[in-house]
Amino acid sequence: MSLRMIALALMTAWGCRASIPPPRRPLVATATEGRPERPGLREVNPPRFPRVSARRRSGGTLWYVSDPTREGVEIAVHTRRGEDGAHPLGLVSLTTEVLGRGLSEVLGPGRVSTKAYGHGAVIQMRVPTRELDRSLAALAAALDGPPPHRRLVDDERILMLQSIEQSAHEPRRSSRAAAMDQILGRPSNLREGVRHWRTRVETFDRARVDACRRERFAPADRLIVVTGAFEVRALRDSFETHFAADRPSPARLPAERIQPRAPAHGALSRPMRSARAHVVYAQPAPPPADPDRMTFALVVDLLGGTFGSRLNGSLRETHSYTYGVHAHVVSVPQVDLLFVEASFDPVDVEGAVRGLFDEMRSVHERPFSAEEIAAARTRLWAQSQAAIEGDDLGAMLGAAWTAELTPTELEGRLAALAEVTPEDVQRVARVHLPLDAGVMVITGDFDAIGGFTVVRDSSGFYLRR
Repeated sequence: MSLRMIALALMTAWGCRASIPPPRRPLVATATEGRPERPGLREVNPPRFPRVSARRRSGGTLWYVSDPTREGVEIAVHTRRGEDGAHPLGLVSLTTEVLGRGLSEVLGPGRVSTKAYGHGAVIQMRVPTRELDRSLAALAAALDGPPPHRRLVDDERILMLQSIEQSAHEPRRSSRAAAMDQILGRPSNLREGVRHWRTRVETFDRARVDACRRERFAPADRLIVVTGAFEVRALRDSFETHFAADRPSPARLPAERIQPRAPAHGALSRPMRSARAHVVYAQPAPPPADPDRMTFALVVDLLGGTFGSRLNGSLRETHSYTYGVHAHVVSVPQVDLLFVEASFDPVDVEGAVRGLFDEMRSVHERPFSAEEIAAARTRLWAQSQAAIEGDDLGAMLGAAWTAELTPTELEGRLAALAEVTPEDVQRVARVHLPLDAGVMVITGDFDAIGGFTVVRDSSGFYLRR
């Protein structure tokens, strides 16, 4: 499942890097050379959800939207209990994958996808309309039936261990992990980190996965979202059959949220043989309940969004250091973090990092214009409306519910961005983008990059030979 719109709604977006090396010379002499005259922005209204119907039973809450113009049916179960520290790190992710694997064996390959994150977890199924009842029956059995088969647990545990080993050799993932360790106060020795992960994951047996399943996916904390082409009466009958029986919810284990702290080091370097250097800047982001969260979404887009952002305007269009810089918020276990990421040719790293520092400082020193803010708001609204009208309607509804909002309340938060002023954006940027709270990780071939250090003090970051 794509969680793009969950990330959009909650600012837990996920990003990826281009797989091609950056250009060695500017693509154009100026940022606008060779472009046709750009038309003005098309007016976009705040996004609106279709009518959402609801039903509550002992087995969970149901939200549904019947639309005969859609193809097939999407069924998703969302839980508000994610990787929040109540269980050992990684257990919720493994449990979610085990449930997804079991459903795939019933419904067929390619129909089920899963994701666990800091604020919740989701299992999504895309099936033909004729298989609606069968799919709900399989979901009920997975959530409330006998413990998962030992084979499923063993297989998914092996895959998780393989992924952990591979992450140590992948620049982007290892850079992110090092940055998270610094902010969360964990040891950042990569080899030790992998060893600790292996030791912990090897203890995740069938009994622990089953206990996690029952507590994390408890009926009181789960929402089933059904969208697509189906008969409403058939859905209601199926839901009553499979989810109406009494199901007690176990006591919710308390979350153990971590208070992020300023990293001990302004920057870390990770030598790694690679054709490119990968640079990650990370710092804490405001949590979903923070009243500044939606405005922070605008700040992130203005700083490092795909189109027209300051970082992309400078590092990509003006200097051609990279094919793209991406700023996004990730809901990692126990905290939300802002990541700013890009890949560079090793010989360009010093200039690119200086440019990144300059643009980060500019967010404090040079206010965004009303035109910049209007453009970012238009993109956010247009992307949200496209998700609602497309394949991500269920994800948007799940995002609202996970944040303890109704669809109408999420609409209101998005519509309120129309009232945001440059002064509001500047205030949020200064509060939530402090230049002394982050850490930078540079991964790559350091023989090619050359020698310099990144220094952080109260004025932010700078480079020193």
